[in-house]
Amino acid sequence: MRIILCFLAFMALAMPAHAVGAAVVRQEPVQQLPQWQDFSARQNNALNALEACERDRLNCSKEMERWAKLLGDLKPQNKLRQIITVNRWFNRLPYKHDQYAYETLDHWADTSQLLEQKGDCEDYALSKYYTLRRLGFTADQLKVMVVYDQYNYINHAVLMVYIDGARYMLDINADSTSPEDMELRYKPIYGFNEQTAWFY
Repeated sequence: MRIILCFLAFMALAMPAHAVGAAVVRQEPVQQLPQWQDFSARQNNALNALEACERDRLNCSKEMERWAKLLGDLKPQNKLRQIITVNRWFNRLPYKHDQYAYETLDHWADTSQLLEQKGDCEDYALSKYYTLRRLGFTADQLKVMVVYDQYNYINHAVLMVYIDGARYMLDINADSTSPEDMELRYKPIYGFNEQTAWFY
């Protein structure tokens, strides 16, 4: 999927299901998204591999060991430091479009696949999502957003994070986690967490 991570504007933490200037048209269980079932099963396998790695480093692949180390290093840090570091860490991974990495136009890579085979924007957003979940963020604090980039005329995905009344954008195109510079550029299409999908 040719999505390049960017963002739109959102309402405050108290109403995380809505975007500024855009009303939610409908919401559905996330299982209604066509890609979710396959992705979720593979991501659960990746999380199981991560847990085995955390218990015993002899059970680690090189990629899982890197992910486990990131999590271990970040657990003592505050939430803002975790957000900033997770964004920057994943942004350093090589980017590759689905048709080259997976020979298909739209593949949601699980974190193991992203670390081993690379991926594109929604893969980064999803891996950042699950990394923050492992660090104790709740599903209600996180939302993967698929948006339309009105400057480049392409679809795009980012991770939005809501904590302490503030919102942050984790974007493959920027180490900054402030969404303000992107608010006029991106139009929301849909957003989701592991429970719900919202359509704008």
